[in-house]
Parts: sequence; C-alpha cells; structure tokens
Amino acid sequence: MAARRPSRPRGDIGLGDLAKAIVELDLDNNHYLHLAARCLGFEGLAHPDSGRPQTAADMRMRRHPARQTKQPRRGRAFVPPAPVITPEPAGDVLTSTLEPRPPAAAQPPPGWLQDKEPAPPKHPQIIRQPLLLQNRAAGVLKAAIAVRRPGRQLDMPRLIDRVIAGRPLHELPHLPVGSMEQGVDMLCDYGESMQPFYADLQGLADSLARLLGSSLYRVFEYETDPGRAFEWTSADEPLFWTPKAGRPVLLATDFGRGNPRGLHQRLRPAIWQAFLRQTRQARVPVLVCSPLPPTSWPRWLGRDVKVIHWDPRTRAGSVSRLVGSGHEIGR
Repeated sequence: MAARRPSRPRGDIGLGDLAKAIVELDLDNNHYLHLAARCLGFEGLAHPDSGRPQTAADMRMRRHPARQTKQPRRGRAFVPPAPVITPEPAGDVLTSTLEPRPPAAAQPPPGWLQDKEPAPPKHPQIIRQPLLLQNRAAGVLKAAIAVRRPGRQLDMPRLIDRVIAGRPLHELPHLPVGSMEQGVDMLCDYGESMQPFYADLQGLADSLARLLGSSLYRVFEYETDPGRAFEWTSADEPLFWTPKAGRPVLLATDFGRGNPRGLHQRLRPAIWQAFLRQTRQARVPVLVCSPLPPTSWPRWLGRDVKVIHWDPRTRAGSVSRLVGSGHEIGR
C-alpha cells in the first residue's frame, strides 16, 4: 500500500527532493548544469570561466604586477662634443683714424638741482567749532521745539479718577506726546555782541530746514527788541513777525551781554516783559538758546522762561528733561 502524500506542503527540502529536481532538469544546458553542480558541491563545474570584466583604465593599470616584465634600462645617447677650434688672425692690418669730438656746450643744470626759493611758512589753520554739532542738532532741536498733543494711548489714571468722581466724559483722555507739526519761528539776534556767532545762527537755521522743511519754519532777525523782529521779502521790504498760535518761538540771543561796552544795546527788562506778554496772549511757547554760560544770564528772565545753553556739550537728554514731552500751548 503506497504512502499517501500529505496535502500540506513541507517547509524543508530534503536530499530526495533535490535529486528528483536534478533528474527533471535539462542538464544539457550549461546554466542548469552549473546550478546543479553548485548545489552538490562540485567546485569545478560551479565556477566556470566567465571571462574578464570590462574595465576603463590604462593598459599599464590592467596588467597584474606579477606579469609586468622588467626591461633593462638603456643609457641615453649623447651627441659627441664639437671640436674646439681656435680662431687665428687673418694677418691683415686694419687702419683707422680717430677724430676727437668737439667739446660739448655748457648746459644749465636740471631744475631739480637748482636752488628753489624757500616755501613760505605755513600758518596753523584755525578750525571753527560750531556751537551745535551736526550729529546732535536733530536730537536737540526735536526735544526743544516739540509741542504736546493727545497721543494714541489712553490716560488710564485720569480716566479712572473721572469715573470714580462721577464726572461726565465728553471725550476720552489720552497721554500727551511731543509733535513738531506746528513748526517753529526762529528769532535771531543780529546785534553787535552776536557778531562772532553769525555762522552759528545760519547753521541753526540750516538744521531747522533739514528737520522741518521749508514750510514749517520761519527765520526773523532783530537787534534789541525781539518783538520787532522782521524778515526781508523778495521785494527787499521788511516783513515784521507776528506770533502764530501754537507755534513755538526759538530765540537765539546773548541778551546783548556779550559786549560789556555796549550797555545801550542790551535787552532791557521792560522790552523783555512786553515780549513775554505778547507771546502769552498769542498762546505761543518761548524757548531761548544762549551761547553765554548760565552764570551770565539776566536774573529778570523769570522762572517760567526755558533757556538752553547753546554749547557743544549740551545733549538732547538735558533738553528733554527741561521741556518734557513737549511745550504746553499758552506757556
């Protein structure tokens, strides 16, 4: 009775299965013959000579080092040296007549040998130092001519106080910020005592022009009374200054104290008080720039007047502490 094959395939291949597969193969085919030999362990048939691989290299690199034949080095062939031939005179005598050259005419010495006149002594160049340095002018002027106006941020303490006090809110209070949109009027003192600072007055006007433009600043001049300041029109006629509400006034002066002899050219207290009344009525803030040290300022200026020392050592921070976030309209 024949054994019944299991219907389930086995996982291992035995020797009988291998022998059965070899019998069924076509061993006339070299490929199948080599596969069968590899399975049975015959090294000779399992690894036939398959030829050399294709390479891309120099012919000297393709050779096996053992097969490279060593050829004896041959010596280099040199050309025999040329024979040394000593030249001999032909025996002829050459005759020549040498005539002396005429003496050269005397030439003047070159320019670099001639004695030059000594250069005049160089005088030391005097460099004028401006009262307001250019790299600090913008910061100082921004802090000096700023005017307060309501900003974007709400004034929360003031708002809470109104709510607690029960007062009606017609508008929301905002924190003040400094603004230069009002421009500035510059009154320049062109008196005799300010003559050494004429260039500084022009430099201050140029700084305002770069900062504000031509439409937001005006420049006027006076000698003793700032309330009578004027500018020259295109028709060469004086146009007197009139205060504009909300626009600050920048007064550049030494109060006439730079010239101790010109007592009649000094700014009088009565004239100064009249000028302050004029600006208060027009609600114009006043700021003074003076090149004199604070010890030389008049005592009758008053505490309400803000004076800036017009000096290279003055910083924008000191001006900000004096003015705050900006001038209040009417002060």
